[in-house]
Amino acid sequence: MTKGVQSADHLRSILRYHPDTGLFFRVATGAEAASAGTCHGYATIHVCGKNYLAHRLAFLWMTGRWPPDQIDHVNGVRHDNRWCNLQPISRLNNLRKRAYTFTSSVSGFRGVAVAGSRFRACIYVNRRRYDLGRFDTAQDAAAAYEAASQRLRHPWQEQVFRDIRADHVALEAAE
Repeated sequence: MTKGVQSADHLRSILRYHPDTGLFFRVATGAEAASAGTCHGYATIHVCGKNYLAHRLAFLWMTGRWPPDQIDHVNGVRHDNRWCNLQPISRLNNLRKRAYTFTSSVSGFRGVAVAGSRFRACIYVNRRRYDLGRFDTAQDAAAAYEAASQRLRHPWQEQVFRDIRADHVALEAAE
């Protein structure tokens, strides 16, 4: 017999998923299917002799099929598996989004770096870097980055004219 989850119906016979909370419960006992551990911050669940990432199981449970590629946690909190927080995404766009989400920019803005006493803005598109210029303030450089981002219409890009530090504080507060 093959180990692992065979289908969505098989999964549903073993686990119940609550989309509003993102939690799984075992059908047989009613107990929460506690995480078997975490993998880089992602919740994992042991089912049928294998460990699975909980967000992949949530996708299978809700749609009846395995995710076509990767699953993005919209709010960036890797263990938040509420259905409203999960969306399928290509590997390329997930890497692009990750580069913007987890930046440790000293300037506090995405796409903005300190260059001496000024600020340099640049944007990457299809592995090419485009310099947007040097500016007297980080806010001006961020505005240039935002304008370029909107002009290029990045599908993964949310509005970036925000202080990154505020994003990280909000993420930490959510945890």
